[in-house]
Amino acid sequence: GYLFSDAIFINQGNNAGIKIGDLVTYQNKILVGRVAEVGADWSKAALLGRSGNKITLRQDAPENIQSIPIEATGRGGGELQMEMPADVNLKIGDIFRSAENPEFIGGVVYKISSESGGQFKKINIVSPVSAVLLNEVNIVSKND
Repeated sequence: GYLFSDAIFINQGNNAGIKIGDLVTYQNKILVGRVAEVGADWSKAALLGRSGNKITLRQDAPENIQSIPIEATGRGGGELQMEMPADVNLKIGDIFRSAENPEFIGGVVYKISSESGGQFKKINIVSPVSAVLLNEVNIVSKND
């Protein structure tokens, strides 16, 4: 096994207007997670890939093509997994965005698994930034 963290702590809280459910982003481009707990001067964000977390993502596509929303489930350690039909054109490095907030990247495909003749393939997605290396995040109010 390995040790991982599914949360990050932020040195601002209620006094800065942070609320439970607010989005946590990196450089206002990558969705890192959501605020799960808030104190006066601190908050705790649950990362997207935390074990059991569900998020709806869409494959990044040209604006004239509408991609289908797919539910991904956190596997822990910042990893998400989803199933897609075997005939979907997908490759390592493809970007998925938050379906709810498409301005934010939710993750990047790093592994594709399928059984010969199977109708579905498993897609593993990770954030393009490591939570361990984050030293600054942005908070986006859910009321913005």
